[in-house]
Amino acid sequence: MSSPNFSKEPGDGAAPSNPYSTPAADAGTPGPSSYESAPPQGAPYQQQYPSNGPGGYPYGAPTATNPMALGSLIASIAGWTVVPVVGWIVGVILGHIARRQLRENTAQGAGLALAGLITGYVGLALLVLAFVLLFVFVAVVGVSYESWDV
Repeated sequence: MSSPNFSKEPGDGAAPSNPYSTPAADAGTPGPSSYESAPPQGAPYQQQYPSNGPGGYPYGAPTATNPMALGSLIASIAGWTVVPVVGWIVGVILGHIARRQLRENTAQGAGLALAGLITGYVGLALLVLAFVLLFVFVAVVGVSYESWDV
């Protein structure tokens, strides 16, 4: 079985032409191909978005997060896990410092500072509640224990 000959004239011995090319490409005339998607060689790269800031960010460089706000949240979470009372107190103090700093500059982190404050205050409130309940329990049991005849 012989291979198919795709030449223009059957049996002329010419190299086979490309069966997938467009007629304009076969005729040798330049023309746009429907499959052409890449820009021609040497065309300058066109940027898709305008760059207003350093580093190629389209809307300017992102602002930094306030480290005090992040520290407040970390300390307050550590108050629930590693260092209960100290973590909550440090979290509340750092949260207030961070909120004061965030009012004065354009850094981000207001939500982190607020979450650190809330977490720290809730931990401290539960600690105070536990001491009050312990005091009431000891007072009630102590009074009732004195009335026992042992």
